[in-house]
Amino acid sequence: VKGHRVELSGVESTLLLHPEVIVARVDLTGTGALRATVALAAASEATVEELRDHLATHLPAPMGPADIDVVPASGLTPGWKVQRDTRAAGADRYGRQNN
Repeated sequence: VKGHRVELSGVESTLLLHPEVIVARVDLTGTGALRATVALAAASEATVEELRDHLATHLPAPMGPADIDVVPASGLTPGWKVQRDTRAAGADRYGRQNN
């Protein structure tokens, strides 16, 4: 990403260190940017900015995703994977676009 070697699993693991994140998925977009999708614990009050701050304290800046989408736990498959249609919506649990 932008001339830096980024291990997607490393970014996912760092997101999972946040106490309110139950599932994390990081992908490379068609433009070469990182996009993270996370599902939070049911009663979570975590915000996208809080997740960005968490990543910034644990990872170098080039490893931070350009976009973080928060999906409801109901947007997970029985195997705890993010459903594609939930992810494609690109909105957080309040219906706001995360860019």
